Amino acid sequence: MKEALTLLLIILLPTLTFGQLPSAHIFPSVELARVDSVFQEFDRKDSPGCAMAVIDKGKIRYKKGYGMANLEHNIPITPDTVFDVASVSKQFTAFAIALLARRGRLSLDDSVRKYVPKLPEFGKPITISHLVHHTSGLRDFGGLLIMTGWRMDNPVNKADFINIVSKQKGLNFTPGEKFTYSNTNYALLGMIVERVSGRSFADFMKAEVFGPLDMNNTIVRDDPLIIVPNRASNYTTQKAGGYQLNYVWGFTKVMGPSNVHTTLEDLAKWDANFYDERLGGAGIRDLMYSEGKLNSGRSSAGYAFGLFSDSYRGLRTITHNGAGGGSFVLTRFPDEKFSVAVLCNRYYTNTDAARLAERVADLFLADKFEETKTAQIDSPNPSKGSPPKDELTRYAGVYWMEDSSDRITFAVQEGNLTTQYNNDKIFPLVYVSEGRFFNKDEGLFYTFGQAKSGLVPLEITASGTNELYKAEYRPPPNLRPEKLKEYAGTYYSSELEISWSIDFVDGKLMVRRKGFEGKALEPSYLDGFFFTHSDETTRVTYLLNFHHPKDGKINQFTVSSGRNAGIVFTRAKQ
Repeated sequence: MKEALTLLLIILLPTLTFGQLPSAHIFPSVELARVDSVFQEFDRKDSPGCAMAVIDKGKIRYKKGYGMANLEHNIPITPDTVFDVASVSKQFTAFAIALLARRGRLSLDDSVRKYVPKLPEFGKPITISHLVHHTSGLRDFGGLLIMTGWRMDNPVNKADFINIVSKQKGLNFTPGEKFTYSNTNYALLGMIVERVSGRSFADFMKAEVFGPLDMNNTIVRDDPLIIVPNRASNYTTQKAGGYQLNYVWGFTKVMGPSNVHTTLEDLAKWDANFYDERLGGAGIRDLMYSEGKLNSGRSSAGYAFGLFSDSYRGLRTITHNGAGGGSFVLTRFPDEKFSVAVLCNRYYTNTDAARLAERVADLFLADKFEETKTAQIDSPNPSKGSPPKDELTRYAGVYWMEDSSDRITFAVQEGNLTTQYNNDKIFPLVYVSEGRFFNKDEGLFYTFGQAKSGLVPLEITASGTNELYKAEYRPPPNLRPEKLKEYAGTYYSSELEISWSIDFVDGKLMVRRKGFEGKALEPSYLDGFFFTHSDETTRVTYLLNFHHPKDGKINQFTVSSGRNAGIVFTRAKQ
């Protein structure tokens, strides 16, 4: 009897998942209870949650669901639950482009206007490669629509997309100059796949990608009214407690940036293709991992074909997360042939799937991790000691990111310099040397330059990368009421086909436009104001820069917000 049972186990062993075996069979040092503890907060019957898979050499070794897929019908998340993985979808879109390029159906150096002639000419051609690597300079269409008053629970179709993109007269930057993530890039890639293949994006992906890889539970949901069996609902927290449905970000008929619906099992099949190159042939992996190059020759922030090339605790990673209705990630450690997929149906501001995946990896790859190179400066530089207080106060103030509405506030608290990005968490900084500080919580270096005309330039670099961001301190203005009145008026944008009204009310400037009424403009610096708009679907900060010509009469302003910069509004003639 004992021999027969042993033989049966040997026969069945290859078909069993890690979750059905003692942990010693695959990862001797990891107890499954420790993995489950990472998701403890989600493992409840009154909470949305996550599905998680540990993938070793392209095979799932452990998978489990935590929390609820649907709170209304009391349906739990299982390893087979289907999720809309948001921007994790971009790697599938990029793969479709890679397939077409390898088949000679298109070239990565082709001008986008060859396939989408309604895209405006911006002086320098925008290529397919620019789109793939987010170096086109194209503004993000979602943010543009929100500026017009569009609610993101109103389905966006291709005509809406083309209409607003075709009216743009400017870019965020010259193509190839920088990296800025923009969903417009991948929406155009989706359209290119359709126009080259002669099929809908959903049909192409099913026939050419998902089908050949036996990803039988994966689809591109190209209509928000399509029923997807076993799909998890997305939720966000309520201020008063509990949860409410968060269906907004899946409401689009524009394919390419998102809308892939998949499962843990199918993601493992996708992951395996990066080792066996079953689909796409030899070299497809190298192409998918190839990073874009900027005009300067530098890398495009480690962004490849819908994938970020990065590192975690000394190990190379290939990853991309998704946010919107939930929080999703597939993180691969290619040199270890090890991956973690985490798919959560709770709004990304309440859940960090990427961090959850790292915590799982911490358990399985503990003996392979190295100490991070930045650990050596966790304490002040001994050759410099602590900075004098007057040096800290010299850098205190609000700095505005280049071509963005984002701001960084530096303050002196309890003898240390602290930093805060917009209204996010406050972090203490480690003093490295004169004018140079380190944020060890986020792995960022801040280097302050010399003041020019009272404006202190700031460079921000990410540890271990060549990413470079710039910001600038600008002193807050002291504006009298009679000065504020000069900004009041009605302004129109031909790029958005909408008017914004700037009114002087009770000693303040108020901005009004479709979608909200009476938002106060906060003075930022001379001729610069910002405001934040929040509702149940979005939270957006806008920075307005007024043009103050020498003749004295203000005649226009530009708006920057997130991934969109420099949109012109001109004062209407009175």
